[in-house]
Amino acid sequence: TATATATTTATKTTTAAPPTTPEKTDITFMISWIPSAQFVGNYVALGKGFYEDAGLNVEIQVGQGSTFVTQVIGTGGVDIGISTGPTLITGRTKGVPAKSVALLHVHNPTCFITLDPDIQTPHDFVGKRIGIARSSTTSIIYDVLMEKLGIDTDLITEVPLGYDAIGPILADLVDAANDYDVEIYRHSLKAPDIRLIRAVDYDVDMYNHAIIANDSFIKHNPNTVRAVVAATLEGWNYAREHEEEAIEILLSYNPDLDYDAELGTLGELWKSTMRWDDWGAFGYSDTDGWLNVQKLLFDSGFITSELTDIQDIFTNEFLP
Repeated sequence: TATATATTTATKTTTAAPPTTPEKTDITFMISWIPSAQFVGNYVALGKGFYEDAGLNVEIQVGQGSTFVTQVIGTGGVDIGISTGPTLITGRTKGVPAKSVALLHVHNPTCFITLDPDIQTPHDFVGKRIGIARSSTTSIIYDVLMEKLGIDTDLITEVPLGYDAIGPILADLVDAANDYDVEIYRHSLKAPDIRLIRAVDYDVDMYNHAIIANDSFIKHNPNTVRAVVAATLEGWNYAREHEEEAIEILLSYNPDLDYDAELGTLGELWKSTMRWDDWGAFGYSDTDGWLNVQKLLFDSGFITSELTDIQDIFTNEFLP
């Protein structure tokens, strides 16, 4: 009897793990820009232990724009990241094996900020110095917008931008700069008279931030993907209900940030790109939305071919 009991006990200790257990627990998660309110959900999930509770050890890495993140994800350089709808589709048409596993931004926040009274519409860019961040999705929206409005970009002096959009304006290096409208509160602290021109006001709107992963990683680590998505969305939901605490958590990871600026930016996020009340379940995206992204890119000539199956670009199966 003793032998039988021992055998039974040994068998129990080698029982296969539950099907929800993450296949990979050490995860690299690359955000597309510097740590800020735009990524507060990730840092709340890290700081509040949501990733840890899901059985994950997550390292957040900082990318150099959505194009960079998409390329790194495509090569398997990191496990999961944040990119944008336009960048993801552009990459996919070029063979990058990545897809969205959860949508974060329903609307695109691309805008142009300016202090120049002569710039009231995109048509006024002609003859002006316009700062463009080519590593950012904002540059894709700029190209699409210029094509849609029939504006000859050869008549515009494009000035390369990095992370900072307001600095070159204040230094009179550019007359306007492309940026995200959620940054308007932050910029207004330095330039109270700053104005913005939104791309969405000219019918250029498309999915923006999305959590993405490599096709192969998704296939071999579905439970891990599900756990990362659930914990990240939990981080965002917590941030919505506890804004001040969320920004305090963010600043613990990036003390150089300004508390008031980040809190104001978070408030702009809810009003601009993360207006989920008029959409549906947080994280959800659909075929029509992705087809809209593809159409805008194709019609503007930014991509020269369309995906055979738009379903290749996204999935909702990992949403909680």
